Amino acid sequence: MKKKEDAKDFNSKLKDIKDKGLSFEDALIEADKLFEWYEKKYPSFIKYLKDKKESYFSFCKYPIEVRKFIYTTKKGRKYP
Repeated sequence: MKKKEDAKDFNSKLKDIKDKGLSFEDALIEADKLFEWYEKKYPSFIKYLKDKKESYFSFCKYPIEVRKFIYTTKKGRKYP
């Protein structure tokens, strides 16, 4: 992402998708909607994300209680 405003907005919307507790399939649909919004402005970046989206949202295949331990990088949230 080139512009800070776009990056901030994109990351916020991506976080919303992660935090909604969606199924894997629904998360992919929501991600596609988000990607469509930015595709014209950042085609190579969005293509890269589309190619990897199944990996990025694979944590959605697990129960909600387990997800925070899978996708977080904060040490305090990894262990109960």
